[in-house]
Amino acid sequence: MPRRAETPLPPPANLPALPAWLPAALVGMALLGAFAVSASAAPVAQDTALRAANGWLRRSPAPLAEPAGRAGAATTHGDAAGSPLFHVVQLEPRGFLVLAADDEVEPVLAFSSDSAFLAQPATPLFDLLQRDAAARIATARREAQVASFSTAARTRGVNRAKWDTLLSLGSGTADERVRTFAAYEVSDLCVAPMVTSRWDQLSAQVLTATGTREIFIYNYYTPPYAPGDPANFLAGCSPVAWAQIMRFHEWPKAPTPGLYTMAIGGWPLRVAMRGGDGNGGPYNWDAMPLVPGPEITLEQIQAIGALMLDAGIGTGADYYPSYIGTFATNTAAAMKTVFRYAEAKTCLPDPGLEELMKAVRTSLDAGLPANLNIFTKTNIGHSVVIDGYGYLAGTRYHHINLGWGGHSTAWYNFPPIDVQMSDGSPEFFTDITSLIYNIDPQVAGEMITGRITREDGSPVAGATVAIDTVPARSVATNARGIYAFKGLAAGATHTLSATADGHLVTSSAATTTVGNSAVETNTTPNRTVDFRATPVTVSAPAPQAMTAGSAVQLSVAPSAAQPVGWRHNGATLPDTASLSLTLPALQPADAGVYSLTLSAGAATAESPLAIVGLVTSVKVIGAGHEVLSDVYVEQNGNTFDQVLLEGAAATITADSAEHQITRISFLDLDDDIVQVEFSGPGSLTVTLENPSGPALPVNYIQGVTYMKGHASIVITDATQDTHVSVFSVGKANAVNQTLFKPGIAYDGIADLAFIAISSRDGRFGGVRAANASFFASRGVTGLYAPGVNITGPLYLGDVSAFDTAKAMICVGAAADVRITGGDLSQDNGQPVRVSGLSRVAFADGADSHGRPLGAKSNRATFWDNGVDVTAQLVAEPLAGPGGR
Repeated sequence: MPRRAETPLPPPANLPALPAWLPAALVGMALLGAFAVSASAAPVAQDTALRAANGWLRRSPAPLAEPAGRAGAATTHGDAAGSPLFHVVQLEPRGFLVLAADDEVEPVLAFSSDSAFLAQPATPLFDLLQRDAAARIATARREAQVASFSTAARTRGVNRAKWDTLLSLGSGTADERVRTFAAYEVSDLCVAPMVTSRWDQLSAQVLTATGTREIFIYNYYTPPYAPGDPANFLAGCSPVAWAQIMRFHEWPKAPTPGLYTMAIGGWPLRVAMRGGDGNGGPYNWDAMPLVPGPEITLEQIQAIGALMLDAGIGTGADYYPSYIGTFATNTAAAMKTVFRYAEAKTCLPDPGLEELMKAVRTSLDAGLPANLNIFTKTNIGHSVVIDGYGYLAGTRYHHINLGWGGHSTAWYNFPPIDVQMSDGSPEFFTDITSLIYNIDPQVAGEMITGRITREDGSPVAGATVAIDTVPARSVATNARGIYAFKGLAAGATHTLSATADGHLVTSSAATTTVGNSAVETNTTPNRTVDFRATPVTVSAPAPQAMTAGSAVQLSVAPSAAQPVGWRHNGATLPDTASLSLTLPALQPADAGVYSLTLSAGAATAESPLAIVGLVTSVKVIGAGHEVLSDVYVEQNGNTFDQVLLEGAAATITADSAEHQITRISFLDLDDDIVQVEFSGPGSLTVTLENPSGPALPVNYIQGVTYMKGHASIVITDATQDTHVSVFSVGKANAVNQTLFKPGIAYDGIADLAFIAISSRDGRFGGVRAANASFFASRGVTGLYAPGVNITGPLYLGDVSAFDTAKAMICVGAAADVRITGGDLSQDNGQPVRVSGLSRVAFADGADSHGRPLGAKSNRATFWDNGVDVTAQLVAEPLAGPGGR
């Protein structure tokens, strides 16, 4: 794509001379010079590179989850002396591969499945490759003259083996051993590219019915001419990078008011930012298309153009006709003070490339794109966005968005840290001026990230990682096995632990001390703690539904792990380190969900859950009694019996033959009277955690005494004719309106830990808990009814897990699933574990006093057997800050 000349203009004659230190912090357009090297001792000719490209494509037809095409024409690019440096193989229908011109250098330096390669001086990727390839070849040639068993020598040997494998596969001569070896070199995508915008510095080239059209977008408001003048100066690489990062986060809502210093041709100006309305108002993110097309409107052009200018103003840009200058080392501070980001850290290049790349990867693990500023000996540099990484055949690649309208956006293999130019000058990437990372609009502080993988390197999704902060926190690994803890205190030492269903999980360094970014600019304070997971088969204890007083035995088959202890509703039972657990005389207080924790060394695993409940034909057993019977409600035509809970647990039944309802009541933690209505076959048990009472209800005018606690409900022996509903007593549903005290701020929501259901025919009528909020700090919260088909509605107000609890909506099947007024935000960062769901609707709700609760956007991720199914279950995107 044609571009304006990128040669920097000299400063005006009347400006003072620039201080000697200024170029080391200046970031402008990329002009990376090519440095000559002599021909390599093992050069790779163009036809050889093309054959290797064919082998690479046979081995990796979809590298890092990006389907690649077939190899087309190849071109060779060299240095000023004509020595080959690298070959570019065009992929058809689109994309490219960049291969080194020496077989002791990593074969594939960069690739893209959907970008065009621009072989033009001053384009970022081309100039980056010119210097990088020259340095790698020079290093390989120099080290080849010294026979040693050094790491460098081993690296050259590995690179030659890679070339041999690709050439064998490319020529079709690979034997079975080579083909088998290549088959194991899987694509390992760790973080997929996050920044999907393809913005540029000047204009967009869009295809129309009549051909290509150039639309000037990015320089709409840049100086020096009137808005919309095509002759306005380039937006600049740094503002493009930051505008794309801000578009990804959709933050800030508006710039910070005030006057800021920018410059035109070195002459300073004090200006205000435009914001979204020209006067510093909120940005209209929805009006900024990620990939502008021919249908782009003037409003959209102005929205993107305003953000571009503000990004330049905020970073103190100095505009020239063909480039801009910004101080990259000041950008992190500008992001926090001008654009109101909670965090943005700077890492300087002194410790070398690997420390920089660690900062990049930990930032990416946390879902935060980073900004890399590259500087050259011509005193001009470039600013790029790094937004993904992965491994291909053991080679690590980072995804770079060059802010070039999508052209040359690619996966890049950054070089080893020991490469040097032929003249002995420092390695290429010491020319990095700075890295800005941990760019977070919401959370400040340090970070620990990591990954859980199996022995074969495959990721473990949905594992739980806990950290010993106060209070304790836990998160779930994503589909790539990655987790992140943000907002940690500087200098703090933390111990992490991890568990995964069906696995024993260990780490060689589970205790680490985070750094302090306030004083560490040459290293990253971020830390990495990885875990290794070994699959282990743990059988599920069989669910139990027995009469009161019966002996119940739960057991798990022997495995490689040893039993640690049984858990009841998430609480560890003392002295139960056995493969079996016996409840000698089942009582209502024993009802709940049980599991066995096992261990092998430092690793632990947990068995699947088993529901234990009671069956009875008696109206109530345990700590409760029937206080009212055959009460007819004219408003709905129902007849109910009322049971009052008088202790920690009770089991009730309903007169199903008469189609009557049984109610049981208690106080929740917010002092709301809660009614649980049960109808149909089976039994329902209510147990209270940390019960207190009986006592008078402090929020109601009533002489009845109630038990108070956090309730769990277990239903056993149910059928498709069994129903349950839960609600708090409020002005909208109470027959007696004199119950309510004036001046009381009623919560109006029933609080529960969970509902667990087992069924004799595999079906259940309906769960109506739209007025209920489910939460717990351990064990299970939500609905746990594995294998049970809900034939009626399944309405839940909200579900939220704290600390080590696991939020669940697990059924055999359910067609009408609604979250009424809640957003399923998980305090502990865990996913909501689901089964049997095809769709989850977020609907309007109301509290028990008739106050409406509007439908909210989903803030959960849903995992079904370790697979993220959020997109299948919820049509709308996740709510809250973050990229889309």
